[in-house]
Amino acid sequence: MSWRDSATFICGHRKSGTTLLLNLLDLHPQLCVFPPDSGFFYGYYPPYETGDYSDDEKQSRVIDVMYGNFRNDLEKLEAWKGRTFPFDELSRRFRRRMEGVSCTAKNLLLEAICAYRDTAGTTSEDRIRRWVEKTTSTEIYASVVFDWFPEAKFVHLIRDPRDNFASLKSGWSARYQDQNDTIERLLQSMIDRGGLGLKLAALNAERYGEHRYRVIRYEDLTRRPEAVMTELCAFLGIDWDEILLEPTYHGLPWRGNNFDGLKFEAASDVNVGRWPERIDEHEAKVIEFYFAESMTRWGYEPAFCRDERIDAAMEHYKWFNFAQRFSVVSGADTYQTAQP
Repeated sequence: MSWRDSATFICGHRKSGTTLLLNLLDLHPQLCVFPPDSGFFYGYYPPYETGDYSDDEKQSRVIDVMYGNFRNDLEKLEAWKGRTFPFDELSRRFRRRMEGVSCTAKNLLLEAICAYRDTAGTTSEDRIRRWVEKTTSTEIYASVVFDWFPEAKFVHLIRDPRDNFASLKSGWSARYQDQNDTIERLLQSMIDRGGLGLKLAALNAERYGEHRYRVIRYEDLTRRPEAVMTELCAFLGIDWDEILLEPTYHGLPWRGNNFDGLKFEAASDVNVGRWPERIDEHEAKVIEFYFAESMTRWGYEPAFCRDERIDAAMEHYKWFNFAQRFSVVSGADTYQTAQP
């Protein structure tokens, strides 16, 4: 079986360790790893998988999203300063690979990654066993992806949702205030998207079996990296290599992406269990109200009693109900009809 048929998809809610895992796999000689979050499963699929766009528009969108994310990451990477990458050649190679190939989402994704390998030349093709892509929403489309790539494997990262939200909240000033009008909105995003991801971790693992769908806890990856990566090698059918303990991006040292400015040379558990210092009790109680069942399933113990969680959820709903009914348009409050 060709390595082109052997896909590996890393997924899970944002700030759950997906980037760390991708970068630990980055330089393994038997893997073709596309370095960034490709954005394919939110920036391209499913909106562009229709007849509303020409083949050229579809290819251009993939270039903008996938290679755009790659370019943005390189520009922020400290070790990349003073270097260049042939992005024009990368785009040309991708378009050439698509000549005579149907512009399905599957083909676009595969050829975009193959074009990266052709251009970067970071891995010897005769040694590759699998290719690796990461989008922090792929678990939602697992059934579609398995239809495209029957031999695919998923690696789904999960994290204590309280620590997960603490990481998101730490990035409020740097990123998330541009995407949310209030911290409550960011919390609601954690409830909606984070809750979906955590629930799908259990359901997808049950649906597809552990030989196709593996769930890894962020806490285990950061506290026992060698043991977890050894198990992952067996799951992916690749050989153990010490390089799996050194996170890199496109072959260059990667020092982490936390919003506190901390730099790491290896997997670190510095923020594991620190949610009491990083979020307030109201936020923790709301998260436990919505996540208690999933938390218990994955070994995360709730810290607050039932009544405290219920009362916190009520307070959060006061914001939610108002936020759903009203929006700000040109500086004026406009009533929106909605059901509670």
